[in-house]
Amino acid sequence: MDNSPPHTKSRQHVTPRLWILLTVLSSLCLTAHAQRPPRAGGRESKSEAAARAEAEAGRLRAAWGKDSLRLAADRFMEARAAWGAAGQTARAIDALGAAAEAHFALGEYRQALRQLTAAAAESARLGDRRRENEALSSAGRALSYLGDNDRAQKYLAAALEYYERQGYAGAAPDDRRRLAAALNNMGEVYYSKGTPLKALGYLRRSLALWVEAGDSKGEAAARLDLGYALSSLGDQDGAAEQFADSLSLARAAGDRTVEALSLSAAGTVRSLKGQEQQALDLHLEALDVARAAGDSQSEAVALNGIGQAYEGIGKRLISLDHYEQALGLFLANESLDFAAGTECRIARIHRLTGEDRQALAHYGRCVELSRRANKKRTEAYALTDIAGVYRARGGRGAALGQYKRVLEIYRQIGDRRGQAIVLNSIAELDFESGDKPGALTFYRRALPLARASGDRESEGATLYGAALAARDSGDLEGALDYAGQAVQLIETLRTYVAGPDHRSSYFASVHRYYGLYIDLLMRLDRLRPGGQYAAAALLASERARARSLLEVFAENGADIRRGVAPALLERERALQQRLQEKARLQVLLSGDTEAEAEAAGAARELRELTAEYQLVESQIREQSPRYASLTQPKPVTLEEIQGELRGENTALLEYSLGEEKSYLWVVSADSLAGYELPGRAVLESSAREVYRLLTSRQSADGKIDAAYQAGVAAADTAYEEKALELSRMLLAPAVPQLSDRRLLIVAEGGLQYIPFDALPLPDSPPGGGRPPLVSQHEVVSLPSMSALIILRRARPREEPAPELAAVLADPVYETSDPRVPQVGQALLARNPQSAPEAGAPALRALREFGPRGAASGIPRLRHTAAEAEAIMSLVPSGSGMMATGFEASRETAISPRLGRYQIVHFAAHGVVNSEHPELSGLVLSLVNREGGRADGFLQLHDIYNLDLPAEVVVLSACDTGLGEDVAGEGLVGLTRAFMYAGSKSVVASLWKVDDAATAELMRHFYESMLKDGLPPAAALRSAKEAMRRQKRWRQPYYWAGFFVQGEYRQRIQTGRGHPAAYLVIPLAVFLGCIGLTILLRRRKGLTTGGGGAQTTRPPGP
Repeated sequence: MDNSPPHTKSRQHVTPRLWILLTVLSSLCLTAHAQRPPRAGGRESKSEAAARAEAEAGRLRAAWGKDSLRLAADRFMEARAAWGAAGQTARAIDALGAAAEAHFALGEYRQALRQLTAAAAESARLGDRRRENEALSSAGRALSYLGDNDRAQKYLAAALEYYERQGYAGAAPDDRRRLAAALNNMGEVYYSKGTPLKALGYLRRSLALWVEAGDSKGEAAARLDLGYALSSLGDQDGAAEQFADSLSLARAAGDRTVEALSLSAAGTVRSLKGQEQQALDLHLEALDVARAAGDSQSEAVALNGIGQAYEGIGKRLISLDHYEQALGLFLANESLDFAAGTECRIARIHRLTGEDRQALAHYGRCVELSRRANKKRTEAYALTDIAGVYRARGGRGAALGQYKRVLEIYRQIGDRRGQAIVLNSIAELDFESGDKPGALTFYRRALPLARASGDRESEGATLYGAALAARDSGDLEGALDYAGQAVQLIETLRTYVAGPDHRSSYFASVHRYYGLYIDLLMRLDRLRPGGQYAAAALLASERARARSLLEVFAENGADIRRGVAPALLERERALQQRLQEKARLQVLLSGDTEAEAEAAGAARELRELTAEYQLVESQIREQSPRYASLTQPKPVTLEEIQGELRGENTALLEYSLGEEKSYLWVVSADSLAGYELPGRAVLESSAREVYRLLTSRQSADGKIDAAYQAGVAAADTAYEEKALELSRMLLAPAVPQLSDRRLLIVAEGGLQYIPFDALPLPDSPPGGGRPPLVSQHEVVSLPSMSALIILRRARPREEPAPELAAVLADPVYETSDPRVPQVGQALLARNPQSAPEAGAPALRALREFGPRGAASGIPRLRHTAAEAEAIMSLVPSGSGMMATGFEASRETAISPRLGRYQIVHFAAHGVVNSEHPELSGLVLSLVNREGGRADGFLQLHDIYNLDLPAEVVVLSACDTGLGEDVAGEGLVGLTRAFMYAGSKSVVASLWKVDDAATAELMRHFYESMLKDGLPPAAALRSAKEAMRRQKRWRQPYYWAGFFVQGEYRQRIQTGRGHPAAYLVIPLAVFLGCIGLTILLRRRKGLTTGGGGAQTTRPPGP
């Protein structure tokens, strides 16, 4: 009798081949049935609805975008409801857990926690311990992100106890994955609590299980967390390896969250190594990935990283913007431990900018959040900085006690970087109290910890402090060794930063390292004269100056855009356009008190755009095949410097300002001498006073009354004594080397604002009538001697430009200008709403021009038309271009045609914004011929992008020689911008110059340069001497404001067949006419109209 089940018996009568065929057909039928939509008039079963919703949710989750993840979470919840209605509780719990996973990926941790807690409760009611503990493990991770690490630890401990008891370590792959996830989550909790050593044990076990299970997604997350722990313990190389592996695995697995976090983590390691440019690139890539995935948590982490990179190169405002954006996201996610860390970063920026009240408020919030999250490391960072605020306020005892408590916290959690920072702070306390040997002891303890942590910034600060302490303890050789190591470190780190703006910001933040190194060399020179210490100090001073300018000179002639991706070049062009628009809006809003919020937003956008533009420029340089050889121009030698001076009767005077002592080096073709001067504060205070007296003729309110006249007279009298005092401080030591030589002045700090040639001769006898330096010396300003040498190498003497001079003068600023056609004015009168805001942006930017507080708009520079005519009268026929009125426009200025002229002359208003140099520029015509608005701002970035290989650019405008004083770079403004653009030299001004005096000075200057054939520097000296001989213009205010920077020996070639001597008679006739014209205009009190023109002088007969 056959007892087999019926289905077995029937199968015995089927051949194997037929059985396979029937099985396949059956499978196909079942598949078709599952995929077939409900029959017409029929209803989908609850299980079918649940499966369909779950399948759709899975597809949406796989897309991993913000919208798709949110929709996935909704579909999983639909599936949960349907499974529950179908009585399949376990499947409903799984759907609920999947919905929580989607919310977690979106950074919505509170919602994820609610769902996971519900899943654990439902599993417990069902008696399903596996699902209950899986939900508890994930809930623990969510709690950790929400800052509740104690509760998270309890959840995870319960889950791990269950998994260990069930023997999951040796169980099936899915169970090993559950154990691996719980171990990884516990590792995250310990890391968040500031105990990375404990975290390492859990994370390494987790990683091994993920690898055994062949789960690349889990392995990616474990390697990411393992890298975090290694980094916090100072193993930056080990961390970088883990982050690289994590990134590769996450990309392969399609895990956008871990991909973004791995990129940011790698960027943070770069920052710790001082490689801020590479860090910035990685964080920006992470930001793109996070935003595309809709992961607000990873987005905030990337924003934090961007802020850290900008902080590392000294761009604090941009850094603060990014930190505040990150904080908003962290708080929205209720991610308390991350918010705590960001509060600490924001507080630090406020502290560094001297805003202690705001700093303490943010530190307080950081400590509160850290304690709620049980995050010891972040709490320790905040307490360290709070101690620093106490110290700054004079509370040494409170600060020391705080430092000792924090040091113990860092020791407990094994944070070597934190220990180094606190030991440095204790050393600084000892140093300030006078215990220099004690300070040196703490610095020596901190140094190996800083190096072991891999934090190069901390290492540099420790070396600098050790050098100071050793110097003041009497060990100059030891101090020099420490300072030399610090300088070498910052030189190495500087090469990691791409782009001149970023490198100059970074270098400014550590420029004091060079100052100390120079001071030590000069102190040793005093002890051991003739030991080459003075020469080494001079060369160190050269290496510390105008570094970005040197690199630009080295780039000149090398097309660094060749070989760069077209998309990057297009992005550069688009950003240039957006920058221009935002800069104009910023200036427009700056004077509107009712638009303060909008102005703040515009300022923030402008900073962000500027930062993005600088990053693109950096990327262009990095992609350029030739760029690597240009980032580090070879330092010049003393022999090279002296070689440039040979046969020229020229001396170099280079100044370095220090806090305690300043130094002067005087170099000739065959000698070098170094001198000690007073400290920075003394010299700069004297310089500021002399500058104030020199510019006393600038009326504060536009009134020329008796009080004004008395003030000017008193200033003139005081100037004689104050200027002589400054001259003796700066020049008296060098008198034996000066003779009648040309003087090349390399100044620093506040000395850059002083016209040296207006200072009295330092050996002048007592009494009035002391002759100024210009009476015996030609004076040239240089950013550094190295800059001149590299300029000459990069732009050797060659055939001059084919045409002689281009002049842009007398722009049209207001619609009320008589040169605006009457038709246009009539249209404006009928329809005032359509009136162009021709002067609005510039009016606010130029509100200091003309009478202070006057509402008369941008004043016309009436004498510049005569100035332009005087220049053109000296230019051979067919060799010049004059653009006045409407033609003195931005379009003319950026035209490639200007590159064909040896001389380019701008007679227009200048705007100098020292706080935001990107808003500096020249203001050209703001009105077109029809009376409509014209874009007349020639901004700094416009000038940087000009191709202008002129022999000399003359900026006959106000304040054009000023700019932002960047430590290690000098004044960064219009003068520097035109040198970037290719000009060999620039003539600019140090203050608001009277336009009638300027016209007169320029007449003499061009006569000397074009008629007498003098080089620009010698021609300017001749012009100043001519002005001094005229009673009306005798005071330095009228002639001393202009200076030459750059090449000084190149003569202007007036062209073949047009010798300068032939111009004498036409010049004399024309100058007489100009003088008569100016006299008549002054008497009538008006200037004739005329629309302006762009003219090229016709060829002669």
